[in-house]
Amino acid sequence: MVNKINIGVIITVYNKEKYIIRTLQSVLSQTVLPEELIIIDDCSQDCSTTQIAKLLPTLEEKISKVIFIKSIKNNGAAETRNLALKTCR
Repeated sequence: MVNKINIGVIITVYNKEKYIIRTLQSVLSQTVLPEELIIIDDCSQDCSTTQIAKLLPTLEEKISKVIFIKSIKNNGAAETRNLALKTCR
């Protein structure tokens, strides 16, 4: 009997335009891709969401469940992580 490992990745973002593309490409370059990817932008003031949107089609093509949430107000790191955990399967 082979045990199947379920992999999920949560990425929280706040003003990380400079790093988010490299972060998402790192997820895509893994030997085993996650089954679920949750990205939550905590109301960034830079172009983080634009950068995420550029890679979203590729992410959705390769990962079975991709969720991208853009907060309308800045909730802080802890609350953003809690929202991500509530969003998980």
